[in-house]
Amino acid sequence: MEDIQNKLTKLDGTPEIVNETAACALVNGNNLFGPVVGNFCTELAIKKAKETGIGWVVANHSNHYGIAGYYSMKICKEGLLGMSFTNTSPYQVPTRAKQNALGTNPITLAAPGHNGDDFVLDMATTTAALGKVEIYEREKLPIPETWGVNKNGEVTTDPADVINGGGLLSLGGAEATGEEADQLASLLHR
Repeated sequence: MEDIQNKLTKLDGTPEIVNETAACALVNGNNLFGPVVGNFCTELAIKKAKETGIGWVVANHSNHYGIAGYYSMKICKEGLLGMSFTNTSPYQVPTRAKQNALGTNPITLAAPGHNGDDFVLDMATTTAALGKVEIYEREKLPIPETWGVNKNGEVTTDPADVINGGGLLSLGGAEATGEEADQLASLLHR
């Protein structure tokens, strides 16, 4: 809502195809609502995949597009292998770091299965979503030690520490297992 009030997200308009081949496209989201851009790109990818066997569509100048798994599952319902990835603002504190440097960068894949038993992977590169931490903070509950750090890079169970200058830990948690998630997050980071 803040982005709408500050006119960072546009209410009217249409995403536009900037560059296109039979199987691929680059879409300018024109700073519209993320779900508007996400659905436009998903429909375009489905169309291309049905026509050529693959549909790979990338968007820029967009905003938060909601649940990443929604788009891959929408593609899967069409009998296709669906993938949806995005980068996010930096909320992830890389292993051995003290400040946010990477996004939570959702990664999703959905594959049609036999009799509707589809496979769906919907993950991020952090151990928990920021929204979960916010829920714990509103309910005045401690978070697990594997979720976040304070502004000094120290593991914390206080959700307010994570929200107010801290950050989320890499998938796998602290030092011993977080490096692979850092590398995965780096792939999607700008």
